[in-house]
Amino acid sequence: MIEKHLDKIGQRLKEVRKTLKVTQKEIAYASGISGSSVSESEIGKQRPSSILLFYLASVHNVNINFILTGSGSMFEESMDFNNFDHHDKGKIKAMLKMMNDKESVFYRVMAAFSDIKGGKKI
Repeated sequence: MIEKHLDKIGQRLKEVRKTLKVTQKEIAYASGISGSSVSESEIGKQRPSSILLFYLASVHNVNINFILTGSGSMFEESMDFNNFDHHDKGKIKAMLKMMNDKESVFYRVMAAFSDIKGGKKI
């Protein structure tokens, strides 16, 4: 389903990057992915990497739901990680560990991140 909407996802990703006033090269370097990955995501050739989405959400408070669906505002309220309980901090650590797993990491990270931001306990 996401593949059918890659062009729109790419447009929103580019809109976010432009709003942040950073280049593709800068965002690639800061998130640790290749510049071509950012470029191909913005033009709809590939899904945005989970690492890029997690970087945008955690560093710039970007609403991932906005990028993926166009729903909601572009940015979330600032999150204070000190207010997360032990369970939530464990989920964040688990998400970071999952980023080393190439198989279906995109969907698992997004599901886990949505549950934490939504205040749900898994």
